[in-house]
Amino acid sequence: MTGRTVGNLIKATMIAIALLSCLPTLAVAQTLDVKMLIRDLDSEDVHVREEAAQALGEAKDPRAIKPLIDALKKDEYWDVREAAADALGEIGDPSALKPLMKALEKDENGNVQGAAAEALGGIGDAIAVDPLIEALDYKSSEARRGAAFALGKIGDTTAVGPLIITLKDDDSRVRHNSAFALGELAITYTETSLRGTDSTIITMNEHPRALNTLNDAIQDENMDVIAGAYSFFIRKGEEGTEPLLEKAIYIYGTENMASDYLNSGHPQLEQAAKYWAETQSTTLPTDRKGPRWGEYNE
Repeated sequence: MTGRTVGNLIKATMIAIALLSCLPTLAVAQTLDVKMLIRDLDSEDVHVREEAAQALGEAKDPRAIKPLIDALKKDEYWDVREAAADALGEIGDPSALKPLMKALEKDENGNVQGAAAEALGGIGDAIAVDPLIEALDYKSSEARRGAAFALGKIGDTTAVGPLIITLKDDDSRVRHNSAFALGELAITYTETSLRGTDSTIITMNEHPRALNTLNDAIQDENMDVIAGAYSFFIRKGEEGTEPLLEKAIYIYGTENMASDYLNSGHPQLEQAAKYWAETQSTTLPTDRKGPRWGEYNE
């Protein structure tokens, strides 16, 4: 073994030992950070409480669930309650289901109701479907918007009928989220385990009423629905829909929508995304996982 090789080996060993010695310190620091953030939920400064709730959602530490539920129930400022609901959705623990459903139904602020609805969608438990369907009729447009989005995330097709009704909502954001949800419910998959084996069968399920509604939107050139359900139309990959999808991004484009177009695998949509990004002076990720053109047909 040469002197240089021995020297490199010694150097690598020393670096590894140094990194390993830091791990307990890093773990302690992370623990202290979470504990500090939980304490900050009791700060007299409303902005500190709001930022602490947001940070705890990003940390996804289960120790924060109960303090966040307390903040959701008791904080006098709606923006802290909204941040707490968002954080509980990020953590995604089922123990937050009942407090979030109560906030959806009872909170006096529409932003909190909307955040609670989206958080329920993030957790994804079917127990929330009926309360979310009821919320589609709430006075608050934020609650209706959040409920529609959550119903798409949960994937229970009993929501199809109510969502079709909310396609006529006065608020365009509610219409967009209802279209998104119908796109998620139009084609779903069921995974069945084969008895006595480790194999599973995946079955594609089509919901005729949701499919007909979305197909009608293409025929009628209903841009609200096309923009809201763009993921569905990309996955369906029907030739001839490209011009309408291109028009949709120019009217209703968002960064998420453009990123999905750019990574869809369809040259025309990719070009539309690049043009949109240029007009917005923004850079889009090229490795985003999203809908792929025609994947329903694969």
